[in-house]
Amino acid sequence: MTNNVEDVDVLIVGGGSAGIAAAIGASRNGAKVILIEKSSQLGGKATQSVVGTICGAYYRSTNKTSKYVTNGFAKEFCEILKKASKTEPIAHYQHELHFLPYNPLSLSLIADDFLAEAKNTQCFLHATISDISIVNNKITTVEFINFKEKKIVRPKFVIDCTGESTVSKIAGIPTLKQDEYQASAVVFSLENVVPSEPVKLSLAILRAISKAITDKELPADLDKVSIVPGSIRDTHLMIKLALPTIVNDTAENKSEIERFARKAAASVADQLIKRVSNFANAHIGFVASEAGTRTGALSEGKYILQKEDVLNCAKFEDGIAKGAWPIELWESGKNAQLEFFPHDEHYEIPLRALESKTIGNLYFAGRIISATNNAIASARVIGICLSTGYAAGTAAGLQTQGYNPLEIIKLIRKEQVDR
Repeated sequence: MTNNVEDVDVLIVGGGSAGIAAAIGASRNGAKVILIEKSSQLGGKATQSVVGTICGAYYRSTNKTSKYVTNGFAKEFCEILKKASKTEPIAHYQHELHFLPYNPLSLSLIADDFLAEAKNTQCFLHATISDISIVNNKITTVEFINFKEKKIVRPKFVIDCTGESTVSKIAGIPTLKQDEYQASAVVFSLENVVPSEPVKLSLAILRAISKAITDKELPADLDKVSIVPGSIRDTHLMIKLALPTIVNDTAENKSEIERFARKAAASVADQLIKRVSNFANAHIGFVASEAGTRTGALSEGKYILQKEDVLNCAKFEDGIAKGAWPIELWESGKNAQLEFFPHDEHYEIPLRALESKTIGNLYFAGRIISATNNAIASARVIGICLSTGYAAGTAAGLQTQGYNPLEIIKLIRKEQVDR
């Protein structure tokens, strides 16, 4: 094992939607960037868990035409993804929600292209942090392992986009924890399906699951099964199964959920193939490589986004991203609980919710911004993660170029909030 030491302006940990956006934001603003991702591809939950839809990029509206919340990077990314996936936004869905179905491979390839074309940017896959040093409340070095090679980075700024507050956990920085987090889900596909109307297939699925539970061929807590909206393509569709398992912050729990998710997906698929005539000759195409964990321990920032901020559509002088998705709270064994604010409205996320309370050069973005459990139930979705990631990357990049805080906020607002 060899050691390499490199100075870098911005180190981004995590290559999901927030991490991708952070890298582009930092690079476009003159920074030398390194992004490290623990898995084999970029995209995070959007690719590993096959979320299937980009939520939070459009306003909730009674209009049939979908309107972007922002004209910033989130819109830029979604427009490219829409074209590559050959999809259009699903407008006026349940509760007047609008979102974009996408092809997971297309998203991964687009992310690869963005990072490859970004100036002064390196991307390391299969890379995991092994150590972090802090001196005088600033991160001074970060060690990570990439294919048995240890690399040491001296970053001016670090952005945690892991969705798990990995930087804080390894560095011993306090996080906002709960005894139990939002319930997870698993997505799987069925191939060789006889096409039909989504509503008819959905009803057939519900009847089949109910009968399987009545016949005691399926556990009663595997009853929350649905078609991923927009996923029906020819003889292919994707199914989402809400998992009843409790989610906490232990490594044992994460492993238990992954094992349970695969077994549960297989059991549900067997019953659907057995009981739904359109699926009689179908087979499982894939089970997502990761269960879709919605939330976990959050980083503590200079401001904690509140439930009231979301529902009252709060605006901030340092607002750097917009949120327009309702509070969508999933508890283990229950259906989603939704809380709405007015149509065609949004709240703002302040830069302070992306800045560490205790570490002077640490930002966070995506699913771990500083927020309460109810607030992150809105701000965790991909469309908003793209915006908070881009804001964090831009802020860090501009700081390396000598911009002061007021100038930074003004420039980010101009790009993501004001227009």
